[in-house]
Amino acid sequence: DLEVISNGIDLKKYKKKLTPESAKKKLSLPEKPLILFVGRLDKEKNIDVLLNALSELDSKLDYHVVVAGKGKELDSLIQQAQELHLSTRVTFTGYVPDEKLRLFYNAADIFVMPGIAELQSLVTMEAMATGLPVIGADAVALPHLIKNNRNGYLFQPGNSKDLAKKLTKLLSDVKLRQKMGEESLVLIQAHNMDTVIDRVLEVYRDLLKKYQTTPQDYSGEKGMEIDE
Repeated sequence: DLEVISNGIDLKKYKKKLTPESAKKKLSLPEKPLILFVGRLDKEKNIDVLLNALSELDSKLDYHVVVAGKGKELDSLIQQAQELHLSTRVTFTGYVPDEKLRLFYNAADIFVMPGIAELQSLVTMEAMATGLPVIGADAVALPHLIKNNRNGYLFQPGNSKDLAKKLTKLLSDVKLRQKMGEESLVLIQAHNMDTVIDRVLEVYRDLLKKYQTTPQDYSGEKGMEIDE
């Protein structure tokens, strides 16, 4: 029998402690709706798609973007932002330690994950645990976290125009961002670490009951007591 169990997340660790305004001030970020990406700056993360989507947005929309992380694509992404005339709208932070990263989550208004190789996407889970609406590529694990039109939007992988449309919806509607952020907090409860640990223990106990008739150790010798 197969069962998929989440890696889990410590929800208490990512509970929002500051308002976005206060966190932006601490990080010296502009007081504008903040779009956040967190992760390795590698090819499969598709951050170039995010930058292309930004170039599709109406110039009247007010926003700022933080790309938090390091990787092989950093230099080319900085160059792309310059070529798209986005340098004043995008901040590349490089590596961010966990403590400061939680501050960025607090400062953010929208989280975006354009990657197409996410096996669970812990950073998307962290964003949800902070109460953020999330936009992600409709690929691999992201649809398991992002429920389209509920806690955010899924967009066609690699399609910057589609991503731009989804960004526009959230950037244009504060109440929608708040509503979808609240839904993220509801959906992430299933990934609470305590719940995950309890389920893992249940699986092992069920297996012991189903398959083991006589206590034995791993070498096959009978008589070993099992301590749960």
